Amino acid sequence: MQLRPYPVSFDGSGGGSHLGSKLSVLAKNKGLTQERIAKECNISRVSINRFFRGKSDLRTHDLLRLLAVLDIHLENEIDLAFLENGGGRQRALSSEERTLYRDLIFILNSLSPLIQATLLEQICWWGRAQSEEVDPLSTSRTAQYIEKLRRQGVG
Repeated sequence: MQLRPYPVSFDGSGGGSHLGSKLSVLAKNKGLTQERIAKECNISRVSINRFFRGKSDLRTHDLLRLLAVLDIHLENEIDLAFLENGGGRQRALSSEERTLYRDLIFILNSLSPLIQATLLEQICWWGRAQSEEVDPLSTSRTAQYIEKLRRQGVG
């Protein structure tokens, strides 16, 4: 099974740029060469190049490996979409709320790792104080991320 091109454009005009071109930009920004990506994904460099140029598609498992190399975790994005759409038990987030949460992510990312860790700890504390329905998996992932931030802030 092959994935089809993702018909979106960088400028919002609907001109039909390929998902591969966006991933190519992300790879370049991370300093990853096509050779390194190919080696880590166990895919030929030619296949990576053709995908990045929009000339071919990748098989699902190859795309998932590529995303992992780029530190893009599709499962986390699916979890976020699931929660944004009610998560099976809550109401779905409004468009305004989704925009606000994404804006908060941008603001959080502009702060130092230690300030990020402190704010996330406070959010978790308030979540536990206000609700008994805090997801243990979310709490665990957040605790791991806070520890990572603290290590970055010290180093």
